[in-house]
Amino acid sequence: MLVCLNGVVSPEEVEKIARMAAEKNKDQSGLSYYAYIWSNAIHYQPELMALLNKRQIVSWDDMLQGWRDRYKTVSHQPARLIIF
Repeated sequence: MLVCLNGVVSPEEVEKIARMAAEKNKDQSGLSYYAYIWSNAIHYQPELMALLNKRQIVSWDDMLQGWRDRYKTVSHQPARLIIF
């Protein structure tokens, strides 16, 4: 978890750490680490969501791929409801 004395971490620092985690864990889907780190940062600092909406610093594509890798979903197959 990212911790700073005043409780605020700059977006640049979050991006730097998220990219380092992704690089070091390429064999285990590094983008899942990227998505996890950014999700936590946004959770604790909601103002960072604006960067995601404006496509600044945070990459929507990397976040989405990270979550797909983490939860092993396939992008072209929608979820199906099965009723017995």
